[in-house]
Amino acid sequence: MTFLRALQDATPAPATCSDALATQCLPCVNEALAAVAPPSIDDGGGSKTYNCSLPGLESFVPGQYEGIKVNYLSFVTETSSPSMPVRAAELEACTGGQIFFAEAENVWEDPLADLGSGEVKGFELYDGYFMSYSHFPEASSKGLAETLNERIREANDRLLWEDVLPKVKTMGEYRKDGQTNIDFLMYDGDFFVPIIRLDLLEKYNKPLPNTWEEVVELAVFFHGRDLNDDGNEDDFGFCHFPRQGAGYWDWWWPEAVYSTWATFDQTQGIGEGFFFDSETMSPRTSDPGFKKAAEIWKTLWEHGADGCITDNFISGRCAIGFSPPGCWKGIFLNPDGVHRKDANGTIVWQPRLKSGDVVEPYRFRPFGSTGYYDRKTNEFKDCTEEACPRAEPVPAKGHDDLIAEEKLTSSYAPRAQILEEILPPSPLTGKFVNRAPFYWSGGLGTLIRKSADKVKKDFVWDFFVYTNSPATSVYDVANYASWLDDWRFSQLFPGDNFLAGGWSQDSYEEHAAVMRWALSTESNGALNLRIPVRSVA
Repeated sequence: MTFLRALQDATPAPATCSDALATQCLPCVNEALAAVAPPSIDDGGGSKTYNCSLPGLESFVPGQYEGIKVNYLSFVTETSSPSMPVRAAELEACTGGQIFFAEAENVWEDPLADLGSGEVKGFELYDGYFMSYSHFPEASSKGLAETLNERIREANDRLLWEDVLPKVKTMGEYRKDGQTNIDFLMYDGDFFVPIIRLDLLEKYNKPLPNTWEEVVELAVFFHGRDLNDDGNEDDFGFCHFPRQGAGYWDWWWPEAVYSTWATFDQTQGIGEGFFFDSETMSPRTSDPGFKKAAEIWKTLWEHGADGCITDNFISGRCAIGFSPPGCWKGIFLNPDGVHRKDANGTIVWQPRLKSGDVVEPYRFRPFGSTGYYDRKTNEFKDCTEEACPRAEPVPAKGHDDLIAEEKLTSSYAPRAQILEEILPPSPLTGKFVNRAPFYWSGGLGTLIRKSADKVKKDFVWDFFVYTNSPATSVYDVANYASWLDDWRFSQLFPGDNFLAGGWSQDSYEEHAAVMRWALSTESNGALNLRIPVRSVA
């Protein structure tokens, strides 16, 4: 397999492959690539042999794409989707077809520039694209994206569309003239999710935060303290992503504000929306919900730091984290978890409870609000079962009951007992909290250029099916510290893939419960530019 650029720009190899997975480095990908059987082996008689023995490749005719070459525009592959070149090499070993990877400078603009504007023809250098779900509708609206409905029907014995989580399916749909098309194949169940240091809550007798007001209080309290015993009182109350200074993600830090805004203004589910006025279609940025969210983030910004592209959290410098799930994979894949090492590489500090036990960060549902803004009066009102039907009461100790409700396994009981023992009662016990998991614009997936040659479209589609299907993705989503977050039920349950990848039982249980809840049909999921659905008489 050949790369056009960027994949050769690898960082120095870490000590082991498992370290590479934890730190999102490329050498482990190269190690996996080296293990793939090379394609087009001459058997001595002038013919070629192929290897289609891996799960997911059984349906291919060996050598069926021999001589076919396609161009695929990816984006920081070694960090975003390191499994993709490995799988491309496996597909080449089976079919003979070659996928040439190129790296976009901008995951949003570059694919659209190559596709064209409809009126002005693009360069059309690439046959397939890795891009953001928030930008593919522009290509769809101009008829530049291959519609995948029929392809999904024909390949569903491999793709298993019914296995995709409900909210993830929605992200890849494009609706026009009463027709719903799937033009974008999602690889990412992306929303903002918090994690928090339990050792700090116990040490300072602080309740678990369920609302944004509680988060602000804790961020201010912990900011500027020494949180990892290095002798420096310069650590951070709140570590989040995106944050200005995050390179190509700089554009998107306002979406963190939107995630808070949604909790004040969307109570009825994803169809309600919060960004636009349902009558005038004007952005509601002058309404009190947005203003309150902006005030909250002004304080958090002053008491925070990056929560993804640095080692702030894993080195113990953060009390609370708030980022897409992919930002936390490195922590849970790293066998040392949150820790600090000396110059010799010896662990000198890890977060511990008063008992002396090392304790992992706690992952739970996104923060919410005990009230909402009435859109008719702009009055802030308390949530009730009727006004906030997706809201739930805060338990006595504040922590989520999701795992108990799911009855996933009894092995979580010791962790649940720790939460009960170390957390003080929540001051919000019994109050309804409206949460709105925010599916920010960073969700990633793939698109096929409609004008590409048919055989190239077929080959790119087979590559997408192979990499998206449970046959490969169940392993990849749990074992690579990538930006691709679970988008299938089979990736989450029963969870053997996570445990084999190095996740602890507790971290897996918490991750699976939150992902399933946030991406279910029932959740109050929010999208920034969602236009409210209204029935027309």
